Amino acid sequence: MKPIRLHHRQDVDFEGRLIHHTAGSNSYTKAQAPGIIRGYLADHTKERSWCDLGYNFLVDKYGTISEGRAGSIDLSVTGAHASGFNSYTIGISVLGTYTGSAPSTAAQNSVKPLIAWKANQYAFNPTGKMTLTSGGGSTSRYPEGRKVSLNVVSGHRDTSYTACPGNAFYSRLGSIPSGAKSMQSDVGVYQRIAKGTVHWSSKTGAHLNKGGIRNGYKHAGYTKGFLGYPSSDEKTFKYRKSAYYQSYENGMITWSSAMKGQPMCGEMLKKWKSLGWERSKLGLPMTDQFPSAGRIRQNFEQRVHDLHEESGRPGLSHLTERRGHRLASCTSSSSAPPATSAPGSPSSSVRSTQSPASSAALRTRRRHTNR
Repeated sequence: MKPIRLHHRQDVDFEGRLIHHTAGSNSYTKAQAPGIIRGYLADHTKERSWCDLGYNFLVDKYGTISEGRAGSIDLSVTGAHASGFNSYTIGISVLGTYTGSAPSTAAQNSVKPLIAWKANQYAFNPTGKMTLTSGGGSTSRYPEGRKVSLNVVSGHRDTSYTACPGNAFYSRLGSIPSGAKSMQSDVGVYQRIAKGTVHWSSKTGAHLNKGGIRNGYKHAGYTKGFLGYPSSDEKTFKYRKSAYYQSYENGMITWSSAMKGQPMCGEMLKKWKSLGWERSKLGLPMTDQFPSAGRIRQNFEQRVHDLHEESGRPGLSHLTERRGHRLASCTSSSSAPPATSAPGSPSSSVRSTQSPASSAALRTRRRHTNR
């Protein structure tokens, strides 16, 4: 599957998945499946007077994933699929009845990446636990206000008086979450908000990237650049209150009103730290790192810091009093120094943002229903 960058609005934070079967016939053709879904839409809206389909997603036995309740692909839309537990959960239903036999391999292989995709989007562990507060209801197993511990991927029967999703399907709710978790390797997501962007990865957690530092991060290539994901929020320098920095998996960005957002990494960052950070004789960086005459250089407020190339690896050299080199991107140089982690950041290789399932795979999408 092609790597994608997730961008979504978020109205609520989903914490888990509830798995269902529709309890209908298993004897349908691929061409009949969309009509069956439209039948459930009619039942839910006309017979039950709901605003839309109750399930967020439906999967047929051929593995086709369809958006159920309108907006579920892009937004955090609350469904109507589990009395008392609709909030903070996404309802996934497989067309058919699975009491004596499990869903087809194709169906299960679509449910797994669907779970993994949404788990990445909302930053939860498919094999973990969650605690939800029951909203009550006539079919709910728990009274209103009761806090209930559940698996992040649970069956409808875990919250309601029902046999759903059938014994055979329910028995697979160990392997399916495990399969979904295995698809989460080396992934991250981001969410744009009014004052910046929040980046999340399983290694670094969620951190806000904003303002001038965000501009420097953009110049460095965001998560696909040499810095990787943010490993801290923006912080003020201890001895220079008008300047700020943010740590990343493989470096740091500093900012001041005069120097703007400049990235640092590798041996350059290591040397700058050893000289005293913002109190050093270098001051703050004025540019990012750039190649010049066989060296890697970076302009600082007071001096230019050089790195020599030796045996394919840069080594520390003297400081010179030269200034005024043109701005050049560290990412554009094949001779850029190897990455090392900034203070307080986990050591890791740079990861690209990707998802085990893309919106393009959700092939049956209806027009938005007025809510």
